[in-house]
Amino acid sequence: EVLEAMVLGDQQGVPADAVDDMRRSGLLHILAVSGENVVLLCAMSSFLLTLARVRRDLRSLILIPFVIVYVVVTGATPSIVRAGVSGVVLLLANLSSRPTDGWFLWLVPGAFMLTLNPNVLFDVSFQLSFAAVAGLLALGRPLTRLLRFLPKWLGESAAITAAASLSTAPVSVATFGQTSLVAVPANVVGGFVLGPIMFLGMLSVFLGFVWEGLSVPLNVVAGLFTGFLLTVAAWFGGLSFAVYQWQGLSRGFLLVTLQGAALVVP
Repeated sequence: EVLEAMVLGDQQGVPADAVDDMRRSGLLHILAVSGENVVLLCAMSSFLLTLARVRRDLRSLILIPFVIVYVVVTGATPSIVRAGVSGVVLLLANLSSRPTDGWFLWLVPGAFMLTLNPNVLFDVSFQLSFAAVAGLLALGRPLTRLLRFLPKWLGESAAITAAASLSTAPVSVATFGQTSLVAVPANVVGGFVLGPIMFLGMLSVFLGFVWEGLSVPLNVVAGLFTGFLLTVAAWFGGLSFAVYQWQGLSRGFLLVTLQGAALVVP
């Protein structure tokens, strides 16, 4: 059920206790189909088209409907729509040999979605998705520099998680009245299996169109990684200090906020 949620966006079968563990540990984002899904879809599809000797510009053109269909199939939630629009923009830029940057790929999906439906601004998944990406763009590099005394893989992983956690914390507090305090260590410990899980899950979907039996061994291996991820979520989520419960403004809250801003802002 978790693998299906991560690859196809169907979260209905995920047990409630697993969802609660992921929320408390800061790993709930793994259940939302987003940019990583689109990147993998394009990479795997492009590889197959390359084997078929399809030209590069034609590959980009073919991938655009692939991305659109995937967005629709996975439920067209705000996070995957944002990622899908960004993916289409990148493919169009590749076709026209035009450069793009992170903020452009953040603004265009937002403008597109708000033009179609301005009320999506009040959807919490829209707020979390765009806040997370904005945090990565604004805080990713400063936090990476701040943690450069750590091994590169550890510092980058911690910086990326911290950037996303800091930027989404206000949304989580305003909507759910709480935010995870263990998101950084939980993602550092368990985050390395996300790539293998997503790759195996996407490959399972691809091969499932050929014959369902081909998906079984891939799902078994992905299940081992998923079990590890659920164990990490349960352990960190079970810590007594895993979650900060919002109790209104306080001197301690303001002090921590100001100290965090002083560390990040040059």
